[in-house]
Amino acid sequence: PSERARRARASLRASLLKMPRLHSELARETIAYTAAFLVLHVVCRTLSHYASPTFRRCSPSDKAYWAASMVSTVNAVAVAAVAIQVFVTEPGLTALADDLHASV
Repeated sequence: PSERARRARASLRASLLKMPRLHSELARETIAYTAAFLVLHVVCRTLSHYASPTFRRCSPSDKAYWAASMVSTVNAVAVAAVAIQVFVTEPGLTALADDLHASV
């Protein structure tokens, strides 16, 4: 490599070392959730291919949109289920609880 390329790499290395390192737990969780959503997308797309004649007639971009919409719906149902569970089991964590205590 040329001297210029070596200097550019050294400068990049120095910049990367100065950047704050990502917390390892956050990185692991981000990777896990990203992988889960990708797997869910593939599963939804595969199931739709076998279950829906309409899906099979869609263009590739429409198929991607269809599968992404399914993933979004599954995510919404999961988040709602967790939210309802927390609301029932830990009512003190909600903003509504603060309003109720303030008015009493």
